Amino acid sequence: MHFLPGNNKPTRDRSVQAIPHGIVLPGRKLCSVAYPLARYGEMQIRSKIGATLSDRWANFQRKRANSKSKVPFSLEKYYADMVTADGLYFIGYSARLRLGRIKLSYAATLYHPAMTSISSGPVLASHDMPIADDSGLTWSNPVLGFDGRWRPLTPAVKLVLHKTSKGLVEWICQQQAARVRLRTRSGKQYDGLGYAEFLNLTIPPWQLGLLNLFWGRFVSDTHSVVWIEWQGEHPFTKLICNGQSMADAQICDDTVKCDDFVLIFEHEATIRLGSLGETFISKIPAAIKDTRIEFLGGREQKFLSRGNLQFEDGSQSTGWVIHERVSWSKNSN
Repeated sequence: MHFLPGNNKPTRDRSVQAIPHGIVLPGRKLCSVAYPLARYGEMQIRSKIGATLSDRWANFQRKRANSKSKVPFSLEKYYADMVTADGLYFIGYSARLRLGRIKLSYAATLYHPAMTSISSGPVLASHDMPIADDSGLTWSNPVLGFDGRWRPLTPAVKLVLHKTSKGLVEWICQQQAARVRLRTRSGKQYDGLGYAEFLNLTIPPWQLGLLNLFWGRFVSDTHSVVWIEWQGEHPFTKLICNGQSMADAQICDDTVKCDDFVLIFEHEATIRLGSLGETFISKIPAAIKDTRIEFLGGREQKFLSRGNLQFEDGSQSTGWVIHERVSWSKNSN
C-alpha cells in the first residue's frame, strides 16, 4: 500500500511487486522494499507476542493446578496411655490440624468404664495440649476431666517414617515406657505403666497410599516393645525393644516376633471398633469431611491384651499390650 503522485488516497499497486530491489520510482519512497519488510516484521512481532501470551497462559494454568494440589497441610498429634496393674486403661489424644485455611484443634479420650468423672469428648478448639520436656510429659484438660503425669523409664526414639517432596511423617516415641499418675475431676487417682508418642505430618495421611496399618505397644516393669507396620504403596515394618531396633520383625494378629523374642497376646479385649472419623467427624468442617471421607472411613480396631514376652534365653516378662489395626481395604470386615 502506497500513495501515487497527485492522489491523496492510498491505492494498492500490484506492479510494485515487480520493481527490482534498489530501484526507486518517483513518489514511491522505497515502498517496494519497505512494505515486505514491514509485513515480515509485523509477523515476527505477532509471533513473539503470541508465544509470550501462550507461555504466560500455560504458566498460569500450571500455577493454578499446583496451588490446588499443594494445599498447606500439617498435623501434630499427641498420644498418651496408661494401664493400671488390674487392667484399667486410659488413652488420650490431642491434635492440631491445618488444611489450607482451615485450622482446628481437638482432644478426646478412651477409658475403662470403671474410671469415673472423665469425659470422652471429643472437644474442638482445645488449647490444653500436652507439655513435654526432659522430665516427662504433663497433660491437664479440665474440659475432659483429667490431669496426668508421665515419667519416662526409657529414652526417646525419633524416626522419619516417610519422606518425599510432598512432605514427611515424623514419629517421636517420647516414652516407650513410663510411670503414670492420673487424677480425674472427682479426685480419684490411678497409677500404672504407660506410653507416649508424638506424630508430625506435613503430608496428608490420605496421600500415603495405606491399605492396612498395625501399631502396638507392650510395657512391663522391666521391658518395653513398640511396633509399626504399613501395608500399601510404601510398606515398612519397625520393631523396637527397650529403645533398640530389632531385625526380622513379624507382626501377626496375636503375636509379635523377631529373632530375639516373641510377644504373645493373651485375653484380648476390644476397647474400640469403628471408623477413624466417628469420634469427631460430626463436628469438623464440611470441607474436610467431603473431600477426605474415604480416609476417615478407615476401620479401626483397638485392643487391650495381657502380654507375655518370651526371650530366646528363656527369660520372660508380663505386662499390658494396647494395639490396633486400621484397614482401608475394600474387602475389610
